[in-house]
Amino acid sequence: MIASAPAKSCAIKSASPEVQLPAELWEKVLLNLNTYQLAQARATCRQWNEIVRRSPVLMNRFVVHFPQRSTLEPEAESVRVFSGSKARYSRVVLDSLTITEQVDRWWPVLGQELRTLTVEGCRVSTETVLKILSLSPKLERFTFRCGSEHDFRSGSVADFKLGKLEVLRLDRIELLEVLRGCCSGLRLLKLEDGFKPISEGYERTVLEFVKTVQDTLEGIKMEQVSAFLLEKIASLSRLHLQRISLEGSGQYSEQDLIEFSRLQGSIQHFNVTSLEAISDAGLRAIGTNLPNLKRLKISLREVSTPLPPVLFAVECLAIRSSRTFNHLQIDFGGHINYNLRKITLAGMRIPRNSLLRHMIDSRNIRKIHFERNFFESGSCLFEAIRLLKYLESLTLEGINVDRTMDCLSERSTDSNVRRLHLSRCVFRKEVLVALSRLFPWLQEVRLTGVRHVEASEILLLWCQGLPRLKRLTFEDCVGFTDASAGHIRRFCPVLERLNLWNCHGLSTSSRERMTALQSTGRYRPDSARTLQTMHYNSFNCKQNILEYYTSSP
Repeated sequence: MIASAPAKSCAIKSASPEVQLPAELWEKVLLNLNTYQLAQARATCRQWNEIVRRSPVLMNRFVVHFPQRSTLEPEAESVRVFSGSKARYSRVVLDSLTITEQVDRWWPVLGQELRTLTVEGCRVSTETVLKILSLSPKLERFTFRCGSEHDFRSGSVADFKLGKLEVLRLDRIELLEVLRGCCSGLRLLKLEDGFKPISEGYERTVLEFVKTVQDTLEGIKMEQVSAFLLEKIASLSRLHLQRISLEGSGQYSEQDLIEFSRLQGSIQHFNVTSLEAISDAGLRAIGTNLPNLKRLKISLREVSTPLPPVLFAVECLAIRSSRTFNHLQIDFGGHINYNLRKITLAGMRIPRNSLLRHMIDSRNIRKIHFERNFFESGSCLFEAIRLLKYLESLTLEGINVDRTMDCLSERSTDSNVRRLHLSRCVFRKEVLVALSRLFPWLQEVRLTGVRHVEASEILLLWCQGLPRLKRLTFEDCVGFTDASAGHIRRFCPVLERLNLWNCHGLSTSSRERMTALQSTGRYRPDSARTLQTMHYNSFNCKQNILEYYTSSP
């Protein structure tokens, strides 16, 4: 987090003497606003704009975007407008742009306070990337994902230091070689898709880079990994990893993974999905090698009884059935995990009352994500959820509940659930109505391909029964009609964000009314994507401003 620099003391002149406050107090007041409100405050008066501009914490709420498919050169209008601005931004996204080599003529204004830089889908040369990085001395996070658009030229070498860089995310192995030796404080390395198949050159480049940062590196994410590379990285004497994430494709065995965990026993976050499935014995061995494990994400091909102890010591647990062993049965009954905060189960078969007995003894869970699971009893699913008084977020994907359960018949008054995501679930109307009673204090709801919920009478009950709803998303809900939109306009007084994706049942006139409400501030765009969703993806609007409002990271 960026520390706030003290603003110069000044008083805000006002017709009311009671609100003449020093800048330091105004900064604390402005910290309570959301991003959209903060942008409005900046436009209210020069003094407030100056206070926000001088505060790194407040400026971190904003991210700079340039218009897509444009060319960034000194003569470009967007570059000239930004160069004349006194604001100093800490977050910049360069998306689908052409960046010329004269970047050193205008980037210094942007780079001097920059902490986070993302470059995606841009036509840019290696030399230009190096110029940008050399002119961003305070950079802490750098993401580069340009794939084939990147004009790589061999022989480039970084002759500067990025001493504050902590997170490096790349999709080109060539850049890793160029940046070797300049990231002395790196903590997290992410190598994502776009790399060539594993080769001797790939392994050598990754290994040599990791050697240069082994004193500070805490986490590695790789989408291409071999047994040789795992062994060499694990054997580095000064490397003590806390996080490992192996995704994509892998050329290694379960035994290689067990040996890696033995040599890197300091790992706390263990995420392995590139190996199709891990056996019960392999999971027990990994759990023994990693005594400080807090987060575990794996695919299993078998589960014995009793379950491996490692499953009941972690804070975040994600288990998926392998494709070969879909709907693997797992019985949680009789196991206690007071540390568990988040649980994800996918493709599993849950015996009757098993989940209920586990939730009784694991009541500190904050987040649940169930995907394509088979529950022998729908009543037990929701009865278990009712027991979690600290639960904040619930995601259900591909769940089938065909009847109303007794546990949903009464309104819950102590539910703490604020976020609900239903995707491709098959629920009867009675169940959907009952869910609004079960979670009356929802603030964010996302519905993807859910039948019946967009029906006028169902949505009316949801809008009336959820007085705190602030964010609402409908995706692939073909039954969303003008009547549905009318209920939202009338009965959602605090709604801030509405996203509609592929909801073709809405008339043109209703779309125009919803868009008009956005312009009055009723539905506020927090990002460029929100602006597009409010226009229902029916046309392209010109993005002719440099700032888009985004929520804080």
